[in-house]
Amino acid sequence: MCKAGVLTGAILLFCQFPAQAATDWQVGDFVRQTHRWDEKSNRFLPGAAEGEGDGCWQVTAITPESISMKLLSGVFKPWWADKPIALGAVDDWFDSGVYKEANPNMPPLSEIKATFSSVASCR
Repeated sequence: MCKAGVLTGAILLFCQFPAQAATDWQVGDFVRQTHRWDEKSNRFLPGAAEGEGDGCWQVTAITPESISMKLLSGVFKPWWADKPIALGAVDDWFDSGVYKEANPNMPPLSEIKATFSSVASCR
């Protein structure tokens, strides 16, 4: 591939993922969903998925393949739930199979880190 092709590919890859994708999260960090993965266009879209943008989470554990987070405030009702997730609930987050298949060269947890943004607190 020529240099112009490499540069174009790098620009497209950079634009596809929100800036917070490279965030180095730590246990205790607070995060909110600010983007969503769109499998039809194979890119992140601004804004949380419907019912998910108000939830504020605290990172409770990090492994190479998942991030555990506790819901501290807000309403978080994903499309698949009959009712909102209870405050205080802990959930493990990981990159979806669809995301990993479409982005095999991205590092683990890149979908999750691009979906959420760090915030100062959940108050």
